Amino acid sequence: MAMSGPAAGVAAAAHTARALGIGRALAFDMGGTTTDVCLVADGVPETAGQRKLGEYPVRLPMLAVESIGAAAAPSRRRGHRRLKVGPRSAGAAPGPRATGWAASNPR
Repeated sequence: MAMSGPAAGVAAAAHTARALGIGRALAFDMGGTTTDVCLVADGVPETAGQRKLGEYPVRLPMLAVESIGAAAAPSRRRGHRRLKVGPRSAGAAPGPRATGWAASNPR
């Protein structure tokens, strides 16, 4: 069950790449807290025999999904004559306040 959400997106990207005859593709799944990517070559997703989940090694074959980003989900938006950066993720749980992002980056 580990990484099953990103794996479903990779499977869909691999299927689409095969159907369209695309030799090399990048599965890209952007959510509220992370972006997950995986290479697809000749319709086959890249796999890895050993990964880490958190600090723990997992020695099972799985898709080589790389997660980029972390809990705060900052967004950029226009303010009064300036660009504001701050957390504004829809439905993120526990959300930016729980991670300390909001306290250390006042608007």
